[in-house]
This record gives sequence, C-alpha cells and structure tokens, in this order.
Amino acid sequence: MFMTHGWLQGRTSLRELGACWGVSWAGNLVGSGFLAVLFVAGGGGLALLGLGGKSPLIVTVAAAKMNAPGWNSSPARSCATGWCASRSGPRRG
Repeated sequence: MFMTHGWLQGRTSLRELGACWGVSWAGNLVGSGFLAVLFVAGGGGLALLGLGGKSPLIVTVAAAKMNAPGWNSSPARSCATGWCASRSGPRRG
C-alpha cells in the first residue's frame, strides 16, 4: 500500500513497486507453504480427507492433532500453534 501510494505520488518507480510486490508475494508463498507443512506434520492433513458431512471440521482437526502418532508430531503442533497465535494477536502501528 505504501509503495503504491509512493508510486502514485511519483516518489518511487514502477520497477521499485513491482520489486516490492514480487518480494511480498514470494514471502507470502513461502510462509504459507511452511505453515501448510507444519499443519500436515502436526497431524492435521488427514483430518481434511474425512469431511463427508460426518463431523465439523474443527472437531475432526482437533481429534487428529491430539491423536497423531510419532515423536515428531508434538513439536510440529507446538510450532503451528505458536505461529497461529502470534498471527491472530492485536496489531499496532
């Protein structure tokens, strides 16, 4: 938004605006991919397969995460929980 405003006022070039948008898009893509990996590693991936109207999504996901096998699922769940909690807090500035 700031770069667009700067471009409209003639303070930045179209090339700088495009570079900013490109880096922002790429960063969002990498971050969402990382969050998806954490979700699947935490046991949430299998919950999405059995949605056929049998149970609400939140219950299915919670049950799969609580009962996920393996030693590596607990750290992945912890990371995903911290990531989501930090993203949902109040924004300042």
